[in-house]
Amino acid sequence: MANSKINFAGITSYIPEAVTELKDLIKTAAFEHPDFRAMVSIVDEITHGKRVGYYGKLGDIGMKKGATACTLNEITASITTTEKTWECNKWDTRLIWCADDIVNTVAAKGLKKGINRYDMTDTEYMDLIGQLVTEAILELYARVVWFGDKLAANTDDSPAGVITATKDVKYINFVNGLFKQAYGIIAAAPTQRVNLSTYNGQASYAQQKSSLSNANALIAIQNMVLTAPMALRQELLNGNYMIKCTQLLFDKVAANFKAFELESMRADLENGLTGIRIEGVVVTPNPSWDQMINEWENDGTKWHDPYRALLYSVDNALVGVPSISEWGNFEVFYDRKDKKVYIDMEDAVDTKFAQDSLIMFAV
Repeated sequence: MANSKINFAGITSYIPEAVTELKDLIKTAAFEHPDFRAMVSIVDEITHGKRVGYYGKLGDIGMKKGATACTLNEITASITTTEKTWECNKWDTRLIWCADDIVNTVAAKGLKKGINRYDMTDTEYMDLIGQLVTEAILELYARVVWFGDKLAANTDDSPAGVITATKDVKYINFVNGLFKQAYGIIAAAPTQRVNLSTYNGQASYAQQKSSLSNANALIAIQNMVLTAPMALRQELLNGNYMIKCTQLLFDKVAANFKAFELESMRADLENGLTGIRIEGVVVTPNPSWDQMINEWENDGTKWHDPYRALLYSVDNALVGVPSISEWGNFEVFYDRKDKKVYIDMEDAVDTKFAQDSLIMFAV
């Protein structure tokens, strides 16, 4: 039974003087995970098989007045509805920590003494672990909410999938994420797609990067609005829609405005984020998508669809959980018999576009 641990070798072996207290240890992240909850709507108290209906607009009303007195035109005006069924896609994790694994590291300074040293609960070390576990849970949800695929397969499987060969698909195959659903939507409704397959389908990283020109990147983003079905164009008027895209695509788009110094198109958002307003819709990058693609959808030669953009409303992108109050919680306990500390996590999740017709996907 393997124990979880932090590798302190880089600190204790090479720069021991750099850290005197565990609280001084700062995790260097490969990327700062954005708060995905600003990109989706969380739905509370989902249950497996629970059906939720969404309604559209009332049909045509108002006919020319008839010639017969005291008689009104009787019409049938229908309301378009869609129905979604929630699934409780369960996941769980158990992490095991042993004091002996850190006895010769800087972390040992915070341990209890004597036989109680095995009980690492309520120690500085476990405070750090709690922080890291919390961050890992947020990354878990960001990963599966967008990239989850119940049919996920590795690039070296037969038949081959798009998941990096070294990645275990069980970390991603318990829910169909929003990208998986977006691919299904454009397969059924091609008019909701802006096709970037020529650029995404190149044979190497370098060719993928160079194949899409700055001008064509801008045209693709413009077409997400200009070629959208009219029902969606009408919805754009409410101002709740945005375009999120990979950083790779955003940089190409932004280069157009830098070259022509069209800074008037810049949209300053909260938390220091900057977007570009194109055809009335603010476009912002999500570099965590690039990071996920590089880590999870990479065959060692090229990325799977590194150019992606989604036109949608947060209100239409739903993430369902059984209980918001319990979301992200975990249990920490010490077992006196085996002298180990356990961290247990278990929850469920599902994702849905409430109305499939109200997105555009550039890919």
